[in-house]
Amino acid sequence: FIRNRRFSHSRTGSSQRRMDRIRTYVICNHGRHVAIDDVARFVGMNKSAFCVFFRKMAGKTFVQYLNEYRIQMACRMLEKGEKSVSEVCYAVGFGDVPYFHRMFKRMTGVSPGKYKEDCKQEQRDVAD
Repeated sequence: FIRNRRFSHSRTGSSQRRMDRIRTYVICNHGRHVAIDDVARFVGMNKSAFCVFFRKMAGKTFVQYLNEYRIQMACRMLEKGEKSVSEVCYAVGFGDVPYFHRMFKRMTGVSPGKYKEDCKQEQRDVAD
């Protein structure tokens, strides 16, 4: 019994380390094409095992997680107001502007253009 508890604890630790490596991979590579096969290989798994592992650990698919991270980065960039919506789209790793718009609106409730405009208005209001 003790051996099993120790084993499950070390499995939990190794699972957490694997999730940390996945997060690091996403942070470092979100701006380019990210293939599930590449991430799986990076953490020493095959694609199928990776998908099951990730969903179990994160409660969502890897693609959902990646898209959420990319949208978070897009929000930060749009808040700065230095790039156009399409430039932000490509900078955060989306290769298709209409898909970016759909994902952005689904996750934030507003279009990227409206989000950018609202941020500009807030900055003007604060400056006044």
